[in-house]
Amino acid sequence: MRTVRAASSALHATGMVSMALLLWCIMAPAQSGTMTTSVSERGTLNQTVATLMRSAADSVRVTLDGAPDARSRSVLRALRGSGRHVEMLATRQLPAVALTAEREWRATGGTRIRVVSSDSALAAIGDAAGTMDSVRTTGSGLVYRSGPVQGSVALHGARFTAAVAPSIAAAPDTARVLVIGGATWESRFLVAALEESGWVLDVALSLSPRTTVTQGIAPQPSSRRHAIVVVLAGASSTAVAALPAFVRAGGGVVIVGEAARNTGLVAIRAGVPAALIAGEIGAEASDTPRRGLDLTPISALASDAVLLEMREGRAAVAARRVGAGRVLQVGYDNSWLWRMAGNDDAPIAHRRWWNAQIAALVPVRGPLTMQPGSALVDALDTLDAAPVAALARDLGLPTITASTMTAAPGSFRAALDIRWLVAVALVSWTVSLFLRRWSGLI
Repeated sequence: MRTVRAASSALHATGMVSMALLLWCIMAPAQSGTMTTSVSERGTLNQTVATLMRSAADSVRVTLDGAPDARSRSVLRALRGSGRHVEMLATRQLPAVALTAEREWRATGGTRIRVVSSDSALAAIGDAAGTMDSVRTTGSGLVYRSGPVQGSVALHGARFTAAVAPSIAAAPDTARVLVIGGATWESRFLVAALEESGWVLDVALSLSPRTTVTQGIAPQPSSRRHAIVVVLAGASSTAVAALPAFVRAGGGVVIVGEAARNTGLVAIRAGVPAALIAGEIGAEASDTPRRGLDLTPISALASDAVLLEMREGRAAVAARRVGAGRVLQVGYDNSWLWRMAGNDDAPIAHRRWWNAQIAALVPVRGPLTMQPGSALVDALDTLDAAPVAALARDLGLPTITASTMTAAPGSFRAALDIRWLVAVALVSWTVSLFLRRWSGLI
């Protein structure tokens, strides 16, 4: 009986204390002070929105272990908009990362993902269906290609998370490719690689000044039929003469190796072809197979040209815009050696490399639209393609300090939840009354 009586008294006292705290929270004047919170490496706040917004503190100190995600930034902006001073602190520089994803139009479909980071770090690339691969981010950036993705593309590192919805281009009116040049091993295996990737080809290969082997019905460049023209050494002068007008009208042109010396291409090529450099014998089967290919370096790049690939300090691949179209100049010659003399994966690697070059030039007729994703991914407004850049835009960058700050006054009152106080008081008094009746005290 004494135990029941003691329990009843303790519960009654608990209810009284809860009610006293409730009255204090409601009636006591607001006290100014500073409350503290933190953002995890994944970008989430360690306190609920309700707790932060109910706080009577006139300033908020935020310790950043990572860049806040879109939701966390919205909460911090709301706190600042309510008149509170928001101070952001970090013990070290936040790693900046930027992510883009573009769905390429190409015969077999695919997605091109570009990543650039302020730090070199190991990260995982994935989509709504799961992790696709691991990559190492660098300051110079990287390009990762995959098949079609599901929902948004996400990049997860130890101290950062970035995600973006891929941009989707409307299919072009035509994606037929015309290959012109001489009948050589290079033209044979380039045509094979493109056909294996699913491209629909027209071909015009010269056997002699009077004999041309054709495939398809249009051996001359036509903006109504062709999206891209691949020019190899030995192309007919008639076809080459039509290329400047073709590319200015919106077509794509790929100039391969020694074909860049053709005078009809001077107005559109990315640079001047230099003297041929022989490839390293046997390198086709190494980890850097294009080192084994002959190279016609691209020198004296045009002022608007963009360098895409180098080999041993020399420009190997460059591109430029000409009118409404684009021109890609590839300095590698005899890439068929890569396919035939490389390792077991060489045919696939050769095909994928040429496929990527062609796909990048397909002219898109139609506006870019954002993929809404699916029920498996967050809404678009929660995606952060560049979290640190978004933080600098919305709130400014944090102050770097030697150590994190300790809890500040005002945190106890901010931690009290009125609903829990009411619940504790009611439950305590109800149970206390039941015990008193049960023991026959009243």
